[in-house]
Amino acid sequence: MPTICSACFCGNKSNKTNGVSYFRFPLKNKKLTKQWVINMKRDKWYPKQQSTLCSEHFEEHYMYEVNDRRRLLPKAIPTIFKFPPHLQRKQSSRKPPKKRVFEETASITECDSPNLIDKPENFEGSNEDHNYCLPSPKKLREMYDCAVSKNDDLRRKLKTARQIVVRQKMRIQTYERVICGLNRRIWESSQ
Repeated sequence: MPTICSACFCGNKSNKTNGVSYFRFPLKNKKLTKQWVINMKRDKWYPKQQSTLCSEHFEEHYMYEVNDRRRLLPKAIPTIFKFPPHLQRKQSSRKPPKKRVFEETASITECDSPNLIDKPENFEGSNEDHNYCLPSPKKLREMYDCAVSKNDDLRRKLKTARQIVVRQKMRIQTYERVICGLNRRIWESSQ
């Protein structure tokens, strides 16, 4: 009886095609078998002991030859299938977003006024009736530089605080060990 490939839309049979190897499903490894079935896109189907896939569904780096026979690596997964258009994965037509890089300049080292945006006198052409205007690009840049420097300071402080916490935990563990040792000595001396 000829061996038949279990993949959909694959007509390979051992008595009709030459140069094609057939591999049984790894039924003992449930996780790997599940991955094979998912990649095949066969709904509500589970392989039997005789079910096979042909070598055309595996990439070359998953196979090796021993005594003129093709073998599969233990973690091989079939990835090459010819599906009809309604089963194929749709390609995204959307381009990935471009990464924006902000230049950090050290023109202002300290921020004189952290709430520049809250004060209406910092806005160009502002008055009581129209205080919703944005400040000039130069002031926005100053505000940005100030925020960046504050962020860096806060990160340093956070790192220092974390280091202090780690050191204190280590001290606590050391003191606990000392206390346990002293308790043991007291207990041994009392007996």
